[in-house]
Amino acid sequence: MRYVAVKFNMAEHWYPRADAHTQARVDEFLHWQHLCVRKPTIEVFLNVVSKTVLYTDHNSVFYITLYMLRIYSMSNNMST
Repeated sequence: MRYVAVKFNMAEHWYPRADAHTQARVDEFLHWQHLCVRKPTIEVFLNVVSKTVLYTDHNSVFYITLYMLRIYSMSNNMST
């Protein structure tokens, strides 16, 4: 998002360039989203597709539950 906004000189509301504080807040959210939202959801998806669909693995149920709890915890943190 940052690259595209700067490269194509998109409007300030997409990625603020004039105010360093606002830009830092947007960057903070983007980094948080990448680490705390995408990672657990990808892990759930990969476990469901690679283990549950292809063959039965009882460990995958444990990991899916674990990652779903992480997603639930993350979503509670987002609303506060």
